[in-house]
Amino acid sequence: MTLGERIRYLRRSRDWTRQQLSEYSGVPHFNIAYFEDGGKEEPQAVHIKALAAALDVPAHELARHPVNPR
Repeated sequence: MTLGERIRYLRRSRDWTRQQLSEYSGVPHFNIAYFEDGGKEEPQAVHIKALAAALDVPAHELARHPVNPR
């Protein structure tokens, strides 16, 4: 699961819109959309920390890199 997929999953599991997550985290909604939609740039650490705090998960869990099964 990618970072954007984890954000989307956690956000939807709380039944939040992107706008609500933006309000709770302080991360602009357009950044959340970019991450969820598979943007290629790595998010800033401050965004990961803020999103993790709002979603009540450890930042290292949210930011973990996907494992490619062989």
